[in-house]
Amino acid sequence: MDTAFEVPVLRWRFGLDPLIGLVPGVGDAATTVVAIYIVGLAAKIGMPRVTVARMALNVAIDMLVGAIPFVGDLFDVWWKANHRNATLLANRLAESPPLARKARLGDWLFVGAVVLALGLLFVGIVAVAALLLAALWNLATG
Repeated sequence: MDTAFEVPVLRWRFGLDPLIGLVPGVGDAATTVVAIYIVGLAAKIGMPRVTVARMALNVAIDMLVGAIPFVGDLFDVWWKANHRNATLLANRLAESPPLARKARLGDWLFVGAVVLALGLLFVGIVAVAALLLAALWNLATG
């Protein structure tokens, strides 16, 4: 999904994800279903919850930014959520079973950073909405 093709001179790899994503609405939904399958596999085989959360956040970032027409498709070429998740899964499977079941600091930091960013985004949206409501109230009351 993310590395099937290569631009010869530049050696950039991309896959079906950004190409399918060009189909409005349906394309991004279809590629997200494939990405969720990989996350489901990780959960099914017993990966640490924080690793599965990191994989799910990779998919969520890909889905949210990927939904922006054209910009999202370019982002898909760079982000490669499926490749990131497959690498996380392969690295965990290559470890000994006791070690593979332990959560890693990098996973916690990634999940924490994304949750913090989402929290800040939420606060920003609430602040902008409050300012807009105040401005509308001022216009209405004269």
